[in-house]
Amino acid sequence: MSYYEFDIVYYYIYGKVMGELPPLQDIMDYLHLLSSDYIWQREPMKLEVQSQPEVHYAGLLHFDDHLDDEKMVVNLLLKVSVRFPNVLVRLVELDSELLFTLLADKIPSWITEGNAPNRIFLSNGAVMLIPQGKTVTDVVDIPDDVIPLTTALDVVRRFPSICRTSVAYRNQLVTEVQLQQKNEHFANCMLPKVLAAALRVNPQLVSDAVHAYHSQRVAPRTIKYPPVDLVKQPVRFSKCLYAMLLYGSNPLFDSNNWPFPKVAGNLYKAYNLGWKLTCGFELLDTVISVEQDVLEQEPIERPDDSENWLVISADEVNLDGEPNYLAKSLKQFMKKKSSIRGVKVEKNGLHLKPGLYANRLKRVLDLSEDEDEDESDSETVDDSSMSEDEEDDEEKMDVSISCKEMQSLMDDMDRELAMTDVGRSFENAMQDSEVEGSSGTIPKVDVEKNLIDNFYQSYYSAGGNTGAAATILHSMNVNMIPPTQNDCNLDSDDALN
Repeated sequence: MSYYEFDIVYYYIYGKVMGELPPLQDIMDYLHLLSSDYIWQREPMKLEVQSQPEVHYAGLLHFDDHLDDEKMVVNLLLKVSVRFPNVLVRLVELDSELLFTLLADKIPSWITEGNAPNRIFLSNGAVMLIPQGKTVTDVVDIPDDVIPLTTALDVVRRFPSICRTSVAYRNQLVTEVQLQQKNEHFANCMLPKVLAAALRVNPQLVSDAVHAYHSQRVAPRTIKYPPVDLVKQPVRFSKCLYAMLLYGSNPLFDSNNWPFPKVAGNLYKAYNLGWKLTCGFELLDTVISVEQDVLEQEPIERPDDSENWLVISADEVNLDGEPNYLAKSLKQFMKKKSSIRGVKVEKNGLHLKPGLYANRLKRVLDLSEDEDEDESDSETVDDSSMSEDEEDDEEKMDVSISCKEMQSLMDDMDRELAMTDVGRSFENAMQDSEVEGSSGTIPKVDVEKNLIDNFYQSYYSAGGNTGAAATILHSMNVNMIPPTQNDCNLDSDDALN
């Protein structure tokens, strides 16, 4: 099992001189200053002192499905590296260097999963990348595979000019972690005075209350915040937390004890949100208390923010519901995705001659009608020595014949496959979609429907957990409804129906 969890980002701060770090409180104060208006999905960034392999600061942050939190962490630590130029910053996510993931378009082709760990840092606002060992063999011996952390820190400290990347790396990183829009939503909630005052002092408390209401199923022993002396308090949510509270429910609580207004409207919604939020605070172990002068302060009035961002347009719904949407998304995904090794594209491009390619394929598959003639040709003619003109002539003569021969061969293969268990397992297209052949008609296989069937079968058999289908669907931004236990026991046809 991996040491790292998939929804957590881990961050580490080392000194440019071993053991020499800025005061921890100075860094925490700076982080708080930069993120004072930001609502975290779980909890704010924290740092603690660790001693292995050397004295440094370390922390972790759960971001769940809220990727803005992950971007915010990188953004803040990039600024920390500028504010405190004598530190080195490393970020890790799910056993991989997070900075390599964010800089996928920039990383050199020689970077692999084997040599990537401990090779990239942030320092003074720049990306520090330890180069290949052969480029600095005169000054230090760098392993070709995984670099031990202590060795990596030593290299970056001793040879910063060799490790410092161009400004293009920093610009790419800034672009990747920049939040596209302000991720907050203000909504009025009718709350007990003490909770309203506490949220004015520490808006981040809303996260604990929302998560408790959304997930906790153990009833509180006593009522700590009775619905008396309620005040209207504008509460700052992240958009994710607001949606969780607005659409969430908890069977532990009965709303009959809450003084809801009889007329629906904005005031009713404020009472409903306040009731849910108060229930969340009831489920927390701690008891909220504030100073008397803060308690007596009057809340600042402000209107609710627009909820237009919660509305999905009809065009977006129709796009997600198109029969070919999944197949098209998969095709686009397969075209764009590549491994960490990257993709090398030849400058002159690739020029494929269909006729010549078909002939070569037939020879490789040993499908030529005259084997003796092919063998003779292979002994006397060197393909690599053929001139360009000869290849063009051969292409013009053979292209039409070769295409027909290949099509005939593929039809024969389809007919043979159709009689097997594998062939019968495929879903066929409409009855009028058939291929004519000498032995009758062959039902045309519905490739896209089979693709989607296989995706659903894989997804439901895994119970909606991390797997091949779930990973690919997530990369295409396709969000599936988590299957129930009954769904997981169905076969793919039942699941689709």
